[in-house]
Amino acid sequence: HLMTVLGDVMESMLEFHRFTLLDTDEEDNLLLEQHRKICASIEQGDPQAAAAAMAEHLDHIISCYAQEEQKDGKPSSRRLAG
Repeated sequence: HLMTVLGDVMESMLEFHRFTLLDTDEEDNLLLEQHRKICASIEQGDPQAAAAAMAEHLDHIISCYAQEEQKDGKPSSRRLAG
């Protein structure tokens, strides 16, 4: 039962991100590039570069949430950082 609930929550979050928050081809390309940069840094064994790439990615995602909150005029329940 717990795994079903968690699966439903994950699916709902994915739908929100994919179809609401990050819904343009430009955003898709940017996120793909960010993920590639993170993976490449890990594969190269460079933890500092991986951490920097991850921080850049999370900063971008947090700014997307902030923009969504401004459009809605209310705080998001899916906030990453407080």
